Amino acid sequence: MAGKAPHKSFGSRRWARAALQTAIVFCFAAGAASSRHSWRQSGAQQDNGLPKPPVEVAKLGAFVGRWKIEGSTVDSPFGKAAKSSTIATCNWSRNGYFVICDEAIQSPAGPQDTLFIFGYNTEQKGYMCYGIDSPGGEPYSVRLIIDGNTWTYPAEFKRQDKTIKFRTINMFKSPDLVLYKTEYSDDGGASWHTSGEGTETRIK
Repeated sequence: MAGKAPHKSFGSRRWARAALQTAIVFCFAAGAASSRHSWRQSGAQQDNGLPKPPVEVAKLGAFVGRWKIEGSTVDSPFGKAAKSSTIATCNWSRNGYFVICDEAIQSPAGPQDTLFIFGYNTEQKGYMCYGIDSPGGEPYSVRLIIDGNTWTYPAEFKRQDKTIKFRTINMFKSPDLVLYKTEYSDDGGASWHTSGEGTETRIK
């Protein structure tokens, strides 16, 4: 999703980018999925004999559609101030187990494509987001925690023996509008500093 800080390794920039990316893609609230976007538990999707997706997957239907994402970052230890614009297109996978989002990003660093896969881990009883950037990006994953109309993506990493926490918070305002912000903490979560924010608007 747009407005991401560049990364060169699996260190601070790596997780700063992962946390911010998940925000800028469309991360909505549980109630955001309308009937026209939610997964159908019956129909041709399961004619191949595969078991039906878990009922929790239906919430991810809020992502399905085409979105315009406008974001900005501020100067921080993990990135420079910048603005970006993204067009994201999300669809169900063939059997309804995943939502796949393809993003075209425009930023001062140049154009970029990012692919996200959203799903539900039945063993861990939680949602996950998997992403990869082009050109030449390494795959990464981030947890998704749903609490009413707020969806949060937490992440952390070690930097010089200190744990740095990141979180992206998505606040559902309507089925077609999400506000987001990305924050980091270097004191164990006692205080949080904003590193990015923006809007996600459905355009189709």
